[in-house]
Amino acid sequence: MREFLIRQIQIIARPFRTAILLLLLFGMTGCNLAPISEGEALKRTEIRATELEVNVKQTLLVQQQLERAQEQTAQASIPNTQQTNPGPPPMTSPPKPSETPPASPPEPVAPSQPPTTPTPEPFNEDDFQDWMKTAKILLYEDMTARLDTIRYIKTTLDQMGLSYKDDGSAYGWLLNDLESGPKDGDQWDLIILAAEDKNSIKANFFESAMLAVNQDTSVILEVYYLDRAHQSSASGLLNQCGLEFENNWIRIPPSRAVLFPLSPDNPILNQPNSGLGFSSTTEFWWDSNGVIDYDIGDLMKLSSDSKATLLLGVTANTPAFHGTSTVCLDGKLILQTFSSHVLTYDSMSPLWENYIYHALRTRYINLN
Repeated sequence: MREFLIRQIQIIARPFRTAILLLLLFGMTGCNLAPISEGEALKRTEIRATELEVNVKQTLLVQQQLERAQEQTAQASIPNTQQTNPGPPPMTSPPKPSETPPASPPEPVAPSQPPTTPTPEPFNEDDFQDWMKTAKILLYEDMTARLDTIRYIKTTLDQMGLSYKDDGSAYGWLLNDLESGPKDGDQWDLIILAAEDKNSIKANFFESAMLAVNQDTSVILEVYYLDRAHQSSASGLLNQCGLEFENNWIRIPPSRAVLFPLSPDNPILNQPNSGLGFSSTTEFWWDSNGVIDYDIGDLMKLSSDSKATLLLGVTANTPAFHGTSTVCLDGKLILQTFSSHVLTYDSMSPLWENYIYHALRTRYINLN
């Protein structure tokens, strides 16, 4: 561009050389100056043309410097687009499937479930019946001295075909067997304590029963003197069972000794024997001459928040009061507070069989 401008100026300046030369030849004459030769005029003309060319070149140089400064200022004001806008990334070939496998979708997360109680296995009656034949049973029944009747509990055990250790009314033997256990050194599965004879000792069977229950042995306890022990030796058992002494059942004629189911749907009153009746009474513990007032038992009631169940009572439809038989402590203790011989053997034997069956069943379940 610069060379192009210089050539244009030279072309433009050529016509002026002649004019300048003429002005020098004739202008000086008009000014009374001495005329110069044509050669001298030509030389001066070339000098002036050269000066003009130099001035033009200097002007162009200054202009170029100004344009360069303007360009640098403009470039400084333009943001660096190379850093802020790097442009699209270079094209690369997609990875081969064998090199970069596609990401698998995340596995679905199962919703959290509350903990569930495992379902117990169904009760196997055949296995239980086989186990009953080998169960370790201890029997104390103080009616051995009464030759005018039969022993209800011993006879029932025999009819059930069960084996047992019979201490009869020997209280010393009982204490020894409670302490030492069966001959094999194991533990009793069922202990039956039946204190019915009015002439026998009124021992503290309550603490023996609770000690056995606390060791997961099933216990059936029959007593008739709760009225004398409920504030002393029997208080701990009653508290644990959720029971309270209600009244003494004494001087009761056979006509008023009828009992009623207070929990008729309870398994103890229905399995293995159902349709039980408790209206067939006897005069065994009744003196028609009025000489002896037999104490045939006591009445119980449930305490507040009790988990016990009254099975039998002297008044119908009173499931929390006037009870004479109950089950408590998760079925490990059956407590009867009336004398069995108030009712006939045909009435009591099916009930005792149910007692024994469910006491052993509870023990069997706890062992398994």
